[in-house]
Amino acid sequence: IDSNQKLRLDNEKTEKRVGNLLRSVGGNARLNVPGNGIDIPYEYIDYVIYNYNHNAIPKETLERVLACYQLSIEDISDKLIERSDDDDDEKGNGQGSGNGSGVEILSKKIVKIISHNETESEKFITLFQYDANNRLSKMTDIEEDGTETEVTDIIYEDNKITITTTSTENKSVIQLQDGKAVSFIEYREGERIDFVYNYSGKYLSNYTAKYFRERNSWREEGVANVVYTVKDANLEEMSYVYTSHYDEDANEKVSNKFELGVLDNNTNLNLYSFILDDNTFLFDVVGDRFKKLPVKIISTDEGKEDITTYTYEVDKDGYITKIIEKMDNEDGYTFEITYE
Repeated sequence: IDSNQKLRLDNEKTEKRVGNLLRSVGGNARLNVPGNGIDIPYEYIDYVIYNYNHNAIPKETLERVLACYQLSIEDISDKLIERSDDDDDEKGNGQGSGNGSGVEILSKKIVKIISHNETESEKFITLFQYDANNRLSKMTDIEEDGTETEVTDIIYEDNKITITTTSTENKSVIQLQDGKAVSFIEYREGERIDFVYNYSGKYLSNYTAKYFRERNSWREEGVANVVYTVKDANLEEMSYVYTSHYDEDANEKVSNKFELGVLDNNTNLNLYSFILDDNTFLFDVVGDRFKKLPVKIISTDEGKEDITTYTYEVDKDGYITKIIEKMDNEDGYTFEITYE
């Protein structure tokens, strides 16, 4: 065929594709007629409310957005977490009080994380559930065949968070003041840890942790002091000193310096919880979030350096779907993240 015939055939194919597309969506000339109603995307309204409840936007911004949809604060009052006018800067409201570092939290929630290390085939799967205020309310650890291995329930009250797990009969309790954790008594199997938190402005500056072992009664084994250095909303350094009361060989003094990348810590669950292996960060009650995620942590222990690197995979909508951790002398972990 000559070039004119080929062009005519291409035009016919294009017309058929457009026609099929319009038929598939029920389209015709009415597609060009403006509607009289306003279609409110539920996900967007939920996203704005979520960011307000997590101190990511001020009340004025929420009101302006609602006005665009002919809504008022009263219309959505049942979905809001009460807070005073100055909460935008200093105070919190339970989970999410630590989002004032300028990070806008993404709307989808983490519902599953699969973690595994480099050498073992076993995978660790955790499922996450949320309450009506978008706060983490349950974590369920399961095996690959779906068998539950541990269930953690989280209950929020005015000035405390109570955490129960199937692995211990004791309830762990985080005490709050202005939305920030001031103390945390955490029970693990055969172990109790008493945390006390201190802040510099909006950010966690240090905490002490006393470790107890159950030996007929609770015996204090040692104490740790952890200090955070924060600059421009970012974590620069974290130092850790542990002093044992009974075993000098268990004493430890480690300095961790953070090299940060370009990605924001903007998922609904604080990713520093997994990077620092500290579940307290899951509730965003230890001050404002550290803004940028690390690409490298340089740990120094008695003059010896160990380097941990982090690589992130991000989908087309900006959600981090995988964190790959590589360590010098230990197996690093890979975290695969699913959202809804």
